[in-house]
Amino acid sequence: MAPDLVLLSRTSFRDQEIVGPRLQALIALLAGALRTGCGTGRLIEGIWPDHRPGNPPKALQILVSRARSQLGADLIVRTPTGYRLTLSDDQVDSSAVLLRAEATARCSLAGDHAAALRHADAGLALWAGAGPGPAGDPLAALRAERWVTHRTLVRARALALARLDRPAEAVELLAAVAAERRGGARRAGAVRGGDGRPAGRPRRWVARRARQDPARSCRGPSVRGVGRYRRAVRRHLRP
Repeated sequence: MAPDLVLLSRTSFRDQEIVGPRLQALIALLAGALRTGCGTGRLIEGIWPDHRPGNPPKALQILVSRARSQLGADLIVRTPTGYRLTLSDDQVDSSAVLLRAEATARCSLAGDHAAALRHADAGLALWAGAGPGPAGDPLAALRAERWVTHRTLVRARALALARLDRPAEAVELLAAVAAERRGGARRAGAVRGGDGRPAGRPRRWVARRARQDPARSCRGPSVRGVGRYRRAVRRHLRP
């Protein structure tokens, strides 16, 4: 069953689009603290990070009332310190993806690799092909936080494929993970490359630095992490 609240690939509740940055920020903050809810101070800080309204608590009450009128009167309830959503983990995609990751890991440890693959596929499907997007607001922050889980699911899927004797798919998937992470490292380094080299320096510069100081490898931790998973697949396939 598809989640009621969709935040990873788009922003909607039961197929109704959630429109407006402040309304989206409110829902994202509450979804990020689904079980405990958010205090009014945290909500005000997240929704109005730079320019606060004249009466922040009143402005928050008005925003919550607008959310209730558009999305349902029972969606948001008051708590002693703030507000929370009245949804379960499997009704919100940003929480459901964590459940899928936990189930994937559990099945993998139990040796049920077919079930691990099914849970990984279901978790990845929640993204519907979307990426984490640029940072800057509570919704983007929630997506970026869950993108870590997305990467975990991709790697778990690759290992499940390898253990189900589908090595070509596994290696291809891990290569795509490595390429995506290298691309992110390049985008993050405007002055210096993501692997520690000055921008524009050739790859042989990286190799020379590694030979000069092996303990200070120029390869970033994310690339090394992908390498470990690829080696794990190869070890499994070794006769």
